[in-house]
This record gives sequence, structure tokens and C-alpha cells, in this order.
Amino acid sequence: MHFSVTTSEAKKINTEGSFIRAASISVKYIENSDFRYTVVISKKQGGAAERNRIKRIIREMLRTGKEKYPSGLYLIYYNGKCADFNRAGTTKDIENIMKKILHANHANNTNEKRK
Repeated sequence: MHFSVTTSEAKKINTEGSFIRAASISVKYIENSDFRYTVVISKKQGGAAERNRIKRIIREMLRTGKEKYPSGLYLIYYNGKCADFNRAGTTKDIENIMKKILHANHANNTNEKRK
């Protein structure tokens, strides 16, 4: 399964993408017909094993919920320390961010149709 954003797509997201922040997660994204994502955690947040574990958990959250999330290319940043990871809080933050993106996309599409 191909879920990852390519390097060139990540650069495009960083320069042109929209940004939304929650307590434990920040998301940069651009609209696209695919649903692909990359999870990013800074080395300052913890050791490699801890970071990889959290990336796997967040990727699983995104994979299981992809039917209800808006399509697009996403860079998902985990903001907290790995030792402070809270699965329930992170899941809630992802859900809230995706709802905001869905509403923003819907509003943009409505405005474009009116023109």
C-alpha cells in the first residue's frame, strides 16, 4: 500500500500548503485526488524507537479513518514529547483537524461554484 508523500510533494506542501494546529498534532496539506500522508516527529521529541512507535500508531489512525477524511496530501507533525504520547488525545486532535479541513474544502468548493 502506497500512503507516503514523495519528497517533491512534501516540498510543495511546505511552500504552498495550508496549516492547521491542534494540541498534539499540526497538519500542512494541499488538496489532491489522493489521500496520502507522511508523519513527522522531530528528533528532539524522543529516541528513534519511540518516534517510530508513535509514527506507526498515527499512520494506523489515518489508515483506518481514511474513508471519512478528505482527500489530499498531508504532512502530519506530532508536537509533543514521545513520553507524553496520549492515543485518545491524538485521535481526537486528528478527527478535529480533518473536520476543519473538510469544512474548509466544502466552503472553497461552494465559493468556486458561485463564481
